[in-house]
Amino acid sequence: MAGMNRRTTRLVPVFIVLALFAHAGAAPGADSAEEKIAAAGKLLQSTDDAQRKEGEGALKDLIAKLTPAADEGKDAGKLLLLARAYLALGDADKANPAIDKAIALQPKSADAHRWKGIALEEGDDLDGAVKEITKATELAPKQAENFYELGQALARGKKNEEALAAFRKAAQVDPKHAKALLMAGAMLTEMGKESEALELFKKAVAADPTYELAWRNVGQLYQNQGKPAQAVEAFRTVVKLHPGDVGAMAKIVQCDEAVGKTKERDADRAALFEIFKAGKIEEPFYCRDQFAVGAVKVMVFEYFELNGGRALRYSFNVLDKDGKKVKCQIGLGTTDLDTQMAREQGVIGKGERMFSLDAEYPDGEHRTYGMFKKEPTYDDTKKRVTGIIKGEVKPAASSTPGR
Repeated sequence: MAGMNRRTTRLVPVFIVLALFAHAGAAPGADSAEEKIAAAGKLLQSTDDAQRKEGEGALKDLIAKLTPAADEGKDAGKLLLLARAYLALGDADKANPAIDKAIALQPKSADAHRWKGIALEEGDDLDGAVKEITKATELAPKQAENFYELGQALARGKKNEEALAAFRKAAQVDPKHAKALLMAGAMLTEMGKESEALELFKKAVAADPTYELAWRNVGQLYQNQGKPAQAVEAFRTVVKLHPGDVGAMAKIVQCDEAVGKTKERDADRAALFEIFKAGKIEEPFYCRDQFAVGAVKVMVFEYFELNGGRALRYSFNVLDKDGKKVKCQIGLGTTDLDTQMAREQGVIGKGERMFSLDAEYPDGEHRTYGMFKKEPTYDDTKKRVTGIIKGEVKPAASSTPGR
């Protein structure tokens, strides 16, 4: 399969996805080719192999149609379309000669210099990319896409302040440039200026209410700020735009939990499980909850199925104050051995299972905080885990390797 264009939209953590760009400056009469490149680019980003192959095939067909005219070297517009098709396939080496011919034909073409910069960026020549796209901004200072692409190249080079300025300029030239607004917000997020970033993300969705990526970031920053009621509305919008989006649906469950809407939480959780049963979720778990106990942060993962000799239902990851390192994992699960022994002793029936709440520590220490004849609810489990973290619930047994 052909290589995919590596240029990405830098976003709030968790929502890193490939972006599609609507580039300006198409050649007259090239609308159908523009549309084919955009449509094929979307297919190439699909997780479905058949769709990716369809996108690759469409681009190769377009290349075959454009190549004869481009070989004549007299039509700068078709040369740039040919280059764009190659870039969509991730082949900057084949795109460059076509762009160079276009620049030779039209040395003052902002479009040609912008695409040359994009091709250089694909080849990791970031200094060259910045130089070429800067030339495009000078040739066409009222063309927002030039400043947007300059911001992309600067962002790839970790020049966040300069990238922010370029994205702001793009939005100044075109206040409805939703991608520029989103990218300016992404730069501010990386600088730790989340409040300013949120305002730009909100402007992005105002400019384009169907901009799913911007809605995700609105939701994420509201959640980061401890405003789950506002966050959940943004995530619900994502699901309306992209039905069955697992990441956004998990976020909705987290926000339901945070605002105490257990009825909505259980319904939204059930919807996730239905998608899993339909075979549309590859991961065996999802992030169900995030909460704090004093200064301690906790991230909870729920498993869709109880599989294996030691099957987990919930894993409570207790993090350090920075929220990066796991201090311990507290899990509610069931083992075949405990279940078999309990059945033999008549503690539980044939179709029932024993559950236990256990904590595992980095040094290998294991603590058991309780055994249960039936699976506890999430609410009961969370209450017990909170008590463990506070030191109010003591272990019934513990062991450490080598002791």
